[in-house]
Amino acid sequence: MSTVETNVAVKNLLYNNWNIGSPTKDATTETTSDPERVWFGNRWYAYSPPRTHSHHIVVRGGTAQYRPWQLGGTTKQEVQEPLTVHVWVLPGTGLTIEAAHTRMKAMLDEIKRILNSLGDSAGSGIQQLILNNKRDVSRLDRSPPQLYYQLDVTAILYEGIS
Repeated sequence: MSTVETNVAVKNLLYNNWNIGSPTKDATTETTSDPERVWFGNRWYAYSPPRTHSHHIVVRGGTAQYRPWQLGGTTKQEVQEPLTVHVWVLPGTGLTIEAAHTRMKAMLDEIKRILNSLGDSAGSGIQQLILNNKRDVSRLDRSPPQLYYQLDVTAILYEGIS
C-alpha cells in the first residue's frame, strides 16, 4: 500500500489508468514535454498553466476534516479530505476550439470513469472518492481561449489512533 499524500495518490491513479485515444498520456512520464499528450501534476500550474502543453490535469489537496469513530475495540479517525481536480485544455496552434471542446469532454468523462470505478484502489488509505460538483471556469474571452474545469472530490480515509 502506498503512503503518499492523498492528492498524489489520486494523480497517480488517473495517470496509471488513463485509457483514451485523444488526448493520450505519455508512456514514459506523467510530466510529459509532448504538447499533444496530457501533463499530470499535483501542485504546479493549477491556476494558470504554461503554454508548453495543451492538456493539463492537476490534483490539489485541501484541509482535511477529522471525525472520531469507534469501530469495535479500536478508535479510528474518519478523514474527509477535499481535493480539486483542475482540468485545462488550451487551444492554440494546431488545436481548434471545436477540437478542444471535444477533448475536454473526453478528458472529463475519463476522469469521472476512473474516479467512480477505481477510486477505492488509489492507495494511501483511501476508501472512497466522492465526486461533488463540476465548475466551468473557462476563459473564452482571452486570446488564446482557455477551457478550464474544476472537479471537487472528497477522499474518505480511515486512520488508526495508536
